Amino acid sequence: MKKTIFILGLIFILIGVSLNLSTGIKIETKSFIIHSNGGKTLNVGGGGPNNYTMIQYAIDNASNGDTVFVYDDSSPFYENLIINKTINLIGEDKNTTVIDGNNYDDVIFISSDYVNISGFTIQNSSTSNFSAGIKINSDFNTVYNNNINKIGSNLPNSFGIIIDSSLNNTIKFNTIHLNKYEGIYIFNSDYNHIFKNILLNNSHRAILLLESCNNIIENNEIYQNLCGICLLPYSTHNIIKNNKIFNHPCCGIALKKYSNNNLIQYNLLTDNLDYGIMLGPGPTSKNIIEMNIISRCSSKKLLSSNAAIILDLAFFNKIKKNNIIDNSQDVMLDSSLFNLWSNNFWDNYIGFGPKILLGWLYLSLEPKILVPWLNFDWSPAKQPFDINL
Repeated sequence: MKKTIFILGLIFILIGVSLNLSTGIKIETKSFIIHSNGGKTLNVGGGGPNNYTMIQYAIDNASNGDTVFVYDDSSPFYENLIINKTINLIGEDKNTTVIDGNNYDDVIFISSDYVNISGFTIQNSSTSNFSAGIKINSDFNTVYNNNINKIGSNLPNSFGIIIDSSLNNTIKFNTIHLNKYEGIYIFNSDYNHIFKNILLNNSHRAILLLESCNNIIENNEIYQNLCGICLLPYSTHNIIKNNKIFNHPCCGIALKKYSNNNLIQYNLLTDNLDYGIMLGPGPTSKNIIEMNIISRCSSKKLLSSNAAIILDLAFFNKIKKNNIIDNSQDVMLDSSLFNLWSNNFWDNYIGFGPKILLGWLYLSLEPKILVPWLNFDWSPAKQPFDINL
């Protein structure tokens, strides 16, 4: 009997050791790794004993799971950081803890997974092409509650944040402004979440996707850039929802060729002077535009290239249950077929029958022939939808 009890006890001990070993390595969550044995904190600035004077020195001496905490008393830090291990990098105050790239290279480059950065002003990357305030080339990172500004030059390809060939990163609660080209650029990257950021006064587009799929862009406030959100070719199955996109001299949202199967839903698009939403130049297809408010696009001429919604070589898209209000021109259609318009509210609808949408079809003949082409919203809404944003 004693032998049996001893054997059972030994089995339970071994099971317990096995469980401890399995959980002693790491516990993965969506945004970071917690080591069950606890990481240490390395301090930068602050005047304490053994505190580091430079952030990169602390990063170099950190281990996976550690936290580098940066005091603001020695700010600004003129550094170009390389983060190649799983750490938390935390600033004391995002308005006073400044990392300045001194116009050289990326300010922060992340090559390891599960890095968290919060509490900084990040500014002044290189003036050369393809520089960034934060460049991410890894997965499951979180950039939270930072100011990212004054990045790059007027050359193309300088960005507040670049996500390059990376998965499952979260960019949230940041203010991304006064950058010389794009605010956020997502290239060849899937399943990223852009959430509750403010993007303003960037010289080109606030958010740009290229060859990127299954990303979610939601609850952002985007204004006074050149353009709002742009999906370049082969960006599919993305969700753009609950954003406020306003006061742009060019576009609100644009989907270029082969950007198919995207959902644009519950957005406020107002005072975007060229157009609210554009599908094209395509082909682009099978996108859904629903429950948006699209207002005050400033086109003045019937046949101008400006409108609340533009379809240019766009096919099999669904445009339904939107409030389309106070636009000089509601729709422009160019060689776009088989799109479904349904139950939208048009403030200039006459009250009976279908809403007639005039477009044009180019016939591939020599010389090319321009033929009037009609679309219809067969069941226009009689009252605007209650769209809570």
